[in-house]
Amino acid sequence: MIKLNKPLNKARILISNDDGIDAEGIKILEEIACNISDDVWVIAPDCEKSGFAHAFTCTRPLKVAKLGDKKFSVDGTPTDCVLV
Repeated sequence: MIKLNKPLNKARILISNDDGIDAEGIKILEEIACNISDDVWVIAPDCEKSGFAHAFTCTRPLKVAKLGDKKFSVDGTPTDCVLV
């Protein structure tokens, strides 16, 4: 069993994927994470990007769309999302 030094409700949770911001799985993860912590951030590609998990964009500016207080989509790869 892992012993934590602070309560999980104070932990910052970052959720990302390669299936896109509208994927059912990311919605489920966000719902579960919000039951654990008060600081949940979601950032994912604006569309499905399977197979691009380790790629990143360096040839053009990224477009970031704010979808909520701590929820964003990026017109790039999953790596771009986590770096943003």
